[in-house]
Amino acid sequence: MNKRPICDYEGSRYRTEFWTAARDYEDHVERVALRALLPPTGRTLVEIGAGFGRLGDLYQGYETVVFMDYARTQLEQAVARWGEGGIGGEPHYRYVQADFYALPFVAGLFDAVTLIRTLHHATDAPAVLREISESLAPQGVLVLEFANKHNLKALGRYLLHRQAWSPFDHEPVEFVELNFDFHPNGLGNNCAASGWSVKRCVPSPISAQVF
Repeated sequence: MNKRPICDYEGSRYRTEFWTAARDYEDHVERVALRALLPPTGRTLVEIGAGFGRLGDLYQGYETVVFMDYARTQLEQAVARWGEGGIGGEPHYRYVQADFYALPFVAGLFDAVTLIRTLHHATDAPAVLREISESLAPQGVLVLEFANKHNLKALGRYLLHRQAWSPFDHEPVEFVELNFDFHPNGLGNNCAASGWSVKRCVPSPISAQVF
């Protein structure tokens, strides 16, 4: 049984209180990264930590799209947004409530996996990546967005002794409870341990990579 702590958005107002107009730039940046990194078509795709299905319009080229989240209320909002689909060339939409430390999918099911604004809540990122590697088909693609600790602001603060943690350290740093920043090389090593290699990277205020 998983005893790792989970950042649970159950009952939250994430859609209305976090994704306000002030976040339009972040939404735009993530959409640009996904369009650049995600293969436009495929058979099956799962977004892990999909929440209310904010990015679902970018998955229209897939036959089946699975929105997976830990919070039931987030998935209920995704259902209201996307329904079942499968009409007029739309994907068939499926909704799965699950823990990213114990994915309930058969091996090799997905052509593509997206992990956007999700891994930064993982106390054990290697365990999450191992679960994904089991669910991803051979030659499948993982698009992974993560919060990058090796950034100019962190470097400047560290060199000026205004910050205790080192942006050069490959270990993640928990800057707020259950919110982690990662070093790209450290996370790359975790992905290599799951048998992946980096195909392309889109640097931004966040970091997005495809494996």
